[in-house]
Amino acid sequence: MRIQCSPTLRIACSCLATLGAVAIWDGLLVLCYPDEIKGAATDPLAQGKLASILRGVRDGERFLHNIDMEYTEEFVLNSFDSEAQRAGLVKEMKTKAHVIIQDGCLRFEEYQSGTVAKGPFTDRQVLVSNGKVIRYLRSSTGAKGTGSYANIITDEKPNAPTKRTPLNMGRGPIAIPLSQTLQEALRGEGPNPDELSRVSLEGDDAVDGIACVRIRYTLERKQKTGRLDVVEEILWLAPENHYIPVKKVWLWSKLDRGLPDEVTETSDWREVEPGVKLPFKSVTRKFFKEDKFGKSGEREADAEVTTTVTRLSLRPAYKAEYFEDLPFPKGAYVYVVKAGSPVDMYIEGEPRTKRDHINWSVARLALAIGGVLFILAASWKLLRLRRKTRLGTHQKTADDKGGSCDI
Repeated sequence: MRIQCSPTLRIACSCLATLGAVAIWDGLLVLCYPDEIKGAATDPLAQGKLASILRGVRDGERFLHNIDMEYTEEFVLNSFDSEAQRAGLVKEMKTKAHVIIQDGCLRFEEYQSGTVAKGPFTDRQVLVSNGKVIRYLRSSTGAKGTGSYANIITDEKPNAPTKRTPLNMGRGPIAIPLSQTLQEALRGEGPNPDELSRVSLEGDDAVDGIACVRIRYTLERKQKTGRLDVVEEILWLAPENHYIPVKKVWLWSKLDRGLPDEVTETSDWREVEPGVKLPFKSVTRKFFKEDKFGKSGEREADAEVTTTVTRLSLRPAYKAEYFEDLPFPKGAYVYVVKAGSPVDMYIEGEPRTKRDHINWSVARLALAIGGVLFILAASWKLLRLRRKTRLGTHQKTADDKGGSCDI
């Protein structure tokens, strides 16, 4: 016996079957990745989608494990809050940078030139790491100071300055991976013990014709004053482009303006490997002051940062020495750091003496003892002052009650 169904009923059954298959798939993702979605939304469908997004972000980040990239960055400050701020802020700055990550090794070079109120300046930074030892050098000239200092760091992972690249909206190849941030949020944790974070799914969207999924990342931090500081990032991720961010909006509750405090958008997507497209340009607009709108009605930015990738390869091939050799210039102050604590200091090119070596444990102990003695002395002086004031008050009261007698 054959049952005849109307076309409408067949379409409805087909839709229900599709939704059921999606729900089963998302449920399997939840079962496969239970630790990654602890603390996520209670909706199983949302949980499965967030777990799938996390997998996609991790998959896209594999392009940052080995990369050879050169890029430029132009910063322009359009407005100032005060004359004091005008004197100290950088008015304009141009940056040239080269980042190489190869099999766990890192080399980062950056050259900056710009202008402040006092005049022009230049700044150069170089960091190399073979995965075991980090060598870092910074040299400056001009209005921001002249001189060089260097670090030799062991027992730590490379911690180079976070760079804003089109690939990840300010989460540069040497910054905290987006996947780590999202995983902490899915677990309801934060990057630090006193912080909490969460992530939510906001739906599908499109940016400049690129299909995206939109998520909102929220970080909560309780200040010493008891005030709750909240930072939010809204990210548009492109599933067809390995979940690489296409757009980012940043909001800070401290400013409490209800409008974005920073907006970053990418463009110029190019195919660098078969099936792999990456953005070669990004523009970040920053809003510091009260909202200003131009004649066209568009919100005016107080500062803009334009980043352009000039060369990019996912197949770096450098010798090991390139991640180890970093000579320091004569006269540079070199600080040796181990396990997060300074253990030595010397001046490059000058003979070592006993005075060059600093016993940091003894120095810290001396500073602690000095601080305690200072507090005790200040407290003793304050008590004596209060006692003297109290005695003077009592004496004046007694004189007022007894009156005065002239002889």
